[in-house]
Amino acid sequence: MITVIGLDGSPLSRRAADAMAGATLLVGGRRQLAVTGWPPGEAGPSPGGLGRSGIRPAPAGPGPNAASAGRSYPSSASPGGAGPATVTGTRTRVIVMGPLRPALDALAAHDGDAVVLASGDPGFFGLVRVLRERGLGCVVLPAISSVARAFARAGLPWDDAVVVSAHGRELRAAVNVCRAHPKVAVLTGPGQGPAEIGAALAGWPRRLLVAEDLGGPGERFTECAPADAAQREWSDPNVVLSLADPPPVRPAPVRPAPVRPAPVRPAPVRPAPAPPVPEPSATTPAPGSEDGELVITRLGSLGRHQSVDHEAGAEPGVPRGPMNHTSPGGAGPGEPSPGGAGPGGPGPGGAGPGWCWPLWTDRGDEGWALPQEAFEHRDSMVTKPEVRALALARLGPRPGALVWDVGAGSGSVAVECARFGAAVIAVDRDPAQCARVAANARRHGAEVRVVGGAAPEALDTLPDPDAVFVGGGGLAVVSAVAARRPARVVVALAAVQRAGLTLEALADAGYTVDGTLLQASRLAPLPGGAHRLAAANPVFLLWADLDHDPGPSGALCATD
Repeated sequence: MITVIGLDGSPLSRRAADAMAGATLLVGGRRQLAVTGWPPGEAGPSPGGLGRSGIRPAPAGPGPNAASAGRSYPSSASPGGAGPATVTGTRTRVIVMGPLRPALDALAAHDGDAVVLASGDPGFFGLVRVLRERGLGCVVLPAISSVARAFARAGLPWDDAVVVSAHGRELRAAVNVCRAHPKVAVLTGPGQGPAEIGAALAGWPRRLLVAEDLGGPGERFTECAPADAAQREWSDPNVVLSLADPPPVRPAPVRPAPVRPAPVRPAPVRPAPAPPVPEPSATTPAPGSEDGELVITRLGSLGRHQSVDHEAGAEPGVPRGPMNHTSPGGAGPGEPSPGGAGPGGPGPGGAGPGWCWPLWTDRGDEGWALPQEAFEHRDSMVTKPEVRALALARLGPRPGALVWDVGAGSGSVAVECARFGAAVIAVDRDPAQCARVAANARRHGAEVRVVGGAAPEALDTLPDPDAVFVGGGGLAVVSAVAARRPARVVVALAAVQRAGLTLEALADAGYTVDGTLLQASRLAPLPGGAHRLAAANPVFLLWADLDHDPGPSGALCATD
C-alpha cells in the first residue's frame, strides 16, 4: 500500500507516524526527507531524537544527493517521543525524488508498504494526480495546503481566489492570470518566483503578499508593490498572493432592455380589481436585497460566506438553499438565507454561491457578443455584435492568455475578452476613447488595462500577447503585431482595398490566413407590429494562426 503524507510543519498524526514506521520504501524530496529526519547518508532517527510528532529536524552536515538514491538506511524506535506517536521501523529503502519517473517506477515495482512525502495537501496541485495517472492507488493523509496557509496568514478568504502554478513551467500563463483576476495565489518555483512575478506585473494595479517557508523556521510574510518585489531576493519555497489594488467592487450585471415596437391594441377592457397584495414581512428581505447578493471579487470585505449545505436534510426533489455561516445580523448558522436554486441561487442559472470552486460568477449570465447598447460609444464606433461574435471565437480568450485590442474604440472586444478570463490590454490614440474603454470595463466588472498612444509605437513596451484584435491602425499596425508572433491575429476591415494587402502581410509573416465578409441584417420595427430587415455595414474579418500554439493551459495543473 502507498501512503502519501502531507507535511506543513505541524506534528505528524499517529496514523502518519505508524505508516512511516511500517514502510519499507520511503520516497520524498530533499526538504521533506530532512524534515522527517531521514536524510540519506546518515542513520535514521535515533532513540530520543524525535520531536513531539515523531519528526526531528535535519541534523547538521551535507544533505542527500542523487548518488544516495536507492540505498537502504536503518531506522530505530524512539520511546521518548513527547508527541502522539513516534516513528519506528526496521530497514527502509529511501529514494530522493528528483525526476518523477524513477520514483514512480520504484513505487510501481515495490512489494510492500511505501510512504511518499509531499508538501501541504498532496491532492491539491500535488503528487496524488501523478500517482493516479500512473495507475497507483494510494491513501492520502493531507496537511494544510500552502495556499490555505498563506491566505490564513493574510487574514483573507480564498474561496473566490484563482490558484495557478508556475512550478516547473513557463511563468507567462500564471502572470496573465494575475493580470486578469483580482485575487490569485501562485505556487512558485526556482526562477519563477516573486521577483519575476513582480517585474511582469508592471503597469497593473496590484499588491503582492509573499509567504516564505510557511510552517518552517524561516517563515516570513511580506506585503509589497510589484516593483519592490522585483528588486528583492526571496527564499524558497514561497507562495505569492496577487491582489487587486484597490480591491474591485463588482457592479450589477448590465442587461439592456430589448427595443420592441409599440403594438396596436384594441381598446382595453377594464379587468376586475385585483386582490390586495400584503406588505412584505419586515423579517423577509426583498428579492435583490443585500442578503440575497453574492459579490465574489471583493477582497477581504465580504460580510459573510455562503455555501450550499450538503449535510442538512431536505425533502427529495427540493433544492437546498445556500446556508449563511457567518452573517452578522442576518440568518444564523444553519438557517437558510434567501436565494436557493434558480436565478440568484447556486448553479449556472444564477450568481449562486458555493457550488463550484473557483466560485461561479455572474459574468456571462447575459451571454456574449453583447448588444451595442451594452457599451458606451461615439457615433456607433463599436464593433457590431455579429462581428464581435466571430472575432471572439477566433481569438479564443481564456484564463492564462493575454489579448491586445489595438484601435480599441469603445473597447467592446477588450471587455468581452476579459469576461472570458483573459488578461487584456486595450490600446487607442484618442484619450476620449480610452476613457470610454475604462468606463465600459467598469460597467461590466472587467479588468482591462488601457494604454493611450498611437500604434504601432505604443505596442513596443507591452508584454507579448497570445492573441491580438486589430480594429484600426492600418497595415503598419498589422505588420508590427505579426512581428510579435502572437498565436492568433484577428483583423476587422471596412475598406475593400485593405483586405488583400492585410492578408498578404500576414501570410508573408508566416501565418495561415482565412477570412469572411460579414453582412448582417437586423430586425427593425414597422408600424402595425410588422418588421423589416435593416442592413448593417459589411465588414471583412480576417484571422491568422501560427502553426503551433502551446497555450497556457499548464498553468492550472501542477505540483504544490
